[in-house]
Amino acid sequence: MVGSYIEPRVSGAMLAISPSVVLLAVFLWTYLWGLFGTFIGVPIVIAIVTFCGYHPSSRWIADLLGGPAEDKALAKS
Repeated sequence: MVGSYIEPRVSGAMLAISPSVVLLAVFLWTYLWGLFGTFIGVPIVIAIVTFCGYHPSSRWIADLLGGPAEDKALAKS
């Protein structure tokens, strides 16, 4: 329950990325790198979203991986 529901919701809300992206990042990087990937997967995705958000040609990726629009508006306030 904690790893599948609560952690992605809290992480996604705090980091302004979609909870489903957090969950998929944990699963993907765990599959690729095992236990180390479990801990480093979400920071890698955060770095990718941040990098894409600063470059106009790849901003659509940041928008795609980001959370709902109302969460972004609250985060900017």
